[in-house]
Amino acid sequence: MAGWGWIRLGRGAGALALSASLAACAGPGAWLEGTWLGGGKGGGAPSSEPTPAAPAPAAGPRTGATLADALDRMDAARARGLTLAQAWPLALARDPTYQAALSARLGFDTFRAQGLALLLPQVQAGYSRSRINGLRRQPWLFGRTIESVLEYDSTSAYVQLQQPLLDAGRYASYRWAHARADQGDADWAAARSDLAQRLSKAWFQLLAARSTVALREGLADSLEAQAAGQQALYTHSEGSIIDAQQIQARLASARADVISARADLDVAQRALQAIIGVTDRPPASPFAWDQASAEASDRVPGQTSDRTPAEAPDQAAAELTAFAPPPLEPARLVDWLDLARAHNTQIDADQAKVRVAEADVWRAASRHAPTLNLVAAWSNADSENLSTLSQRTNTYVLGLQLNVPIFSGGYDSALHAQTRDQARQAAHTLDATVESTLVEVTRQYSNVTGGEERIRALESAVRSGRASLAATRKVYQHGHGSILDMLRKQDNLFQTRAQLIQAQLDYLQARIALEVAAGRDLAEVFERITGVFPQ
Repeated sequence: MAGWGWIRLGRGAGALALSASLAACAGPGAWLEGTWLGGGKGGGAPSSEPTPAAPAPAAGPRTGATLADALDRMDAARARGLTLAQAWPLALARDPTYQAALSARLGFDTFRAQGLALLLPQVQAGYSRSRINGLRRQPWLFGRTIESVLEYDSTSAYVQLQQPLLDAGRYASYRWAHARADQGDADWAAARSDLAQRLSKAWFQLLAARSTVALREGLADSLEAQAAGQQALYTHSEGSIIDAQQIQARLASARADVISARADLDVAQRALQAIIGVTDRPPASPFAWDQASAEASDRVPGQTSDRTPAEAPDQAAAELTAFAPPPLEPARLVDWLDLARAHNTQIDADQAKVRVAEADVWRAASRHAPTLNLVAAWSNADSENLSTLSQRTNTYVLGLQLNVPIFSGGYDSALHAQTRDQARQAAHTLDATVESTLVEVTRQYSNVTGGEERIRALESAVRSGRASLAATRKVYQHGHGSILDMLRKQDNLFQTRAQLIQAQLDYLQARIALEVAAGRDLAEVFERITGVFPQ
């Protein structure tokens, strides 16, 4: 197994490095902005340049642990790291909203059996047994009556079969039931796509929050080192109290930003946890963010140094990791629009609702049609009534039953009109969904195609910002310029670096949204996004 190389988490001016837990997401043999992590022959480094010498870790509240301890923590974070492709099955199994949609689908599936049952024979049977006790009076001659005591058992049993032969209502209900079952499948697919959108949004919001915390902590560390150096200069009467106060003010503001960023991180972590139900496996970052130069020196408050704040290490020489997503296929917008029309899950769901509404129209219209049923029955009775007292009868019936609706008070006509209006409403809703989906596809396609250009521009801006910051420090070191100029350059570099990270995350999210809108296989989509960066 390849050994790990040295990673310097710089705390000098301009060292906007991410924390080691984020850097651990890059696997052995990966590049962290020009710093090779696969040290040794086993790592297979792509460059013949020697691995930078390991600098001694500086003491301090964040760097007091040994390098071995730090690497152990990095390996542990890497082992726990959860990729987006791995989070997808967790979301499918644990997201409550999706589980509700899955249960609804199972309920909709029963409509198929319900619809089929309407066309099959209906068989019913009955049995009754009664004990009769009473007095019977019968009129007789000359106004007299004859009384007799009744005391006997009466029993009856029957079996009846009814088979629809001509019943438009039952057949329309059969079609409606299958349309409802199809609607359940379509709604489930739409819920699955919605889950993919929610998962990717929560995932990238968490990555953005983590990167913001790491960048702001790096900026605060850099300012802390500068403040310590400037205070040392002032103590030796070599620096200005104004410069020291300006750095302290900026440091206080940076620390406040760190607190705010950590609060946002807690919220983002909870939002993702609500979807995947995992609390002990942080997302594996797809980025290999730039680290400080291996020659950078850590600084802690109160540490004296012969170096001025302008000599604090920067990352101007660090190279950005290549952002090289796979080419967009198909490349033309019109092809993506065609895919969305044919495979978008929300369009499919609304089309299913249109079919249900049309089946409702047929059900309402069928109430005007006559019905013809085949009826077969058998009955057995013993003393069923007084006229058959002490008689046992067996009856067999086979015939046709015709029902013709004549007048229902206008209910059937009103119901038919209502279902026609509801069908038109469903059709208009489908048209609106199609148009909004095509607009969304166009938007995400533009975000993807324009996102790469924006990322390249921001990468160039980061490199220029680093060079500008390095030049400003040299100017300040030679007694020209002001500390405010250097702080302003440093803040600009931080903002540009944050914009670059956000642009990369926005690109990935737009890529997912585009492929989801086109009805692509969601597991494959997440695998492609996970494979954009070396892990």
